[in-house]
Amino acid sequence: MSELIYKGQINLWTVVTIFMIITFLLVMPRAHEEAKRILDEKNIEERLRKYIEEQEEIIKSEAKKIKESYLDKASKIRSISSDKIKEAVEAVLKEVLRVE
Repeated sequence: MSELIYKGQINLWTVVTIFMIITFLLVMPRAHEEAKRILDEKNIEERLRKYIEEQEEIIKSEAKKIKESYLDKASKIRSISSDKIKEAVEAVLKEVLRVE
């Protein structure tokens, strides 16, 4: 009788072991694919973050150039004497409205 129980236990352990091996073989490829997908998503997120930072720097640089250009133009406009501005306005009025 004890031999039957012992043989039954070996058979049970064999079944459990085979079940674990089958489960491992079925789960591992899926787990590997999921891990790869997660890693790919992280890489995509990192590349996007880096791209956005680069674009922000480009935009800031362009904005700085535009601001400097406008400040330069504003400075030049401020330096024009009021007499020259009056002359320019009169010339435009004469040309556009034909006023003398």
